[in-house]
Amino acid sequence: MRWRIALPIIFIVAVLAVGGVAHAGRVDRLVAILKTDPSYKVRLQVVLYLAKIKDPKATQGLIAALNDSVHTVRGLAASALGNLGAVEARPHLVKASTKDPHHYVRSQAKRALRKLGSKSRIRVTADKRYLITLGKMANKSKYGGSALSQYFGSELLKQFDKAAGVATTTHANAVALGKSLKGKLKAFVLDGAINKLVHRKKGSDVSITISVKVALATFPENSLKGFYSGEASIDVPLKEMAQKDKIHRELIEASALEAKKQIVQRFLSVH
Repeated sequence: MRWRIALPIIFIVAVLAVGGVAHAGRVDRLVAILKTDPSYKVRLQVVLYLAKIKDPKATQGLIAALNDSVHTVRGLAASALGNLGAVEARPHLVKASTKDPHHYVRSQAKRALRKLGSKSRIRVTADKRYLITLGKMANKSKYGGSALSQYFGSELLKQFDKAAGVATTTHANAVALGKSLKGKLKAFVLDGAINKLVHRKKGSDVSITISVKVALATFPENSLKGFYSGEASIDVPLKEMAQKDKIHRELIEASALEAKKQIVQRFLSVH
């Protein structure tokens, strides 16, 4: 039994020691270990590491860990989700804060919810005219899964938060504000999709192309106001494709910036 525990721990240490180019793949492997490894000591190590690196790709694995058989793992997973700012984990944390049989898990879930809440508060000031929240995000490509669409959503909110006259908040907070927004801010929701993310060999390079769409609708009526469609490409030397996940995120960041520019210019003018 001692060896069964020791070997996975050695394996985890080896996984954590891998260099930066394999970061995204490392996160996927650790999430898989978190969901399947029989040793709670190994699962604890994984949660602690995922909490430290704060990678959005870990979100779904940490949400799953809220159902772990060991309360320490569940509690640390709740704490990690709060530190990660994972607003999509809110309903799972609410359940853990009230239904979990262990007081440690309940307290950590409540603390995580307070952190998420504090990030979602907005202060209506004279210079703000619009409120933007995030709706559905989709990834129709074969790369990155829901983690990449979540990253797209977080980048959209980050970019719109920088726009003149625009405030941003979580969807849950926008719902909670409800009628109190009337007469203060015009509220809108962004729905987004990664429609295409393809790799094409081009000599000694690989051409990576991303195509995205972002729709702007009134909130809460959900009446379409307009949309943005855009495409971005980059040629990458074949030897650098080990960093493809990083390159995908860079393309997402560029796409979110351009979507913000076009939508603000067309529909959210402060002049």
